[in-house]
Amino acid sequence: EYLNTLNDKNLRSDFERHAQQYTRAMWKWVGADKSKPKKEGYEVPEHVLGWVNGDNVEPLLGLEQRFSYLIFRREIVEWWDIRRRVEQISDELEFEAKRLKQFVPILSWARKLGDDELFKHLVSENRQTRANLRIYDCDYLLMEHWMIMSLWDGTLGTSVITLKKRLKFEVDESTLSRVISKLKLRPTD
Repeated sequence: EYLNTLNDKNLRSDFERHAQQYTRAMWKWVGADKSKPKKEGYEVPEHVLGWVNGDNVEPLLGLEQRFSYLIFRREIVEWWDIRRRVEQISDELEFEAKRLKQFVPILSWARKLGDDELFKHLVSENRQTRANLRIYDCDYLLMEHWMIMSLWDGTLGTSVITLKKRLKFEVDESTLSRVISKLKLRPTD
């Protein structure tokens, strides 16, 4: 989808503007922007941000992998929070155990980095006071799929339809609009 869009002269400049906006939103979403207080457990320690920015050498990884660590870190935290909210049935457990195995390299980086905040979040208690209306949060799905599903290129209506059709996630236009604004996913002209 990316290559087709980039090769389309009519969409390329709009796509690039949205990609830049998405990059800024992603930087905030992963916890790298320290200007606003974050949800408890989502904070990225200063020494980890220093490593991502190239201040520290170990573990020795390229810039792309260092930034990817922040994305994977946030994904692990979100996934873990979601896992704690769903019913623990055997089919789900097997699937999720396989998914956890995929996170082992990232957790190894976290150990080498001394990212104790990530591990504290994973072992913390998560008491619920009410039943879940939704397992997944809208902001999580938008950050994961905004560029991949070309949600940036649609209207609120087409985005609602795409999320329902491709992810089985139902959301109304007003909620979607509020979350898009909160995440600052649309460029301001």
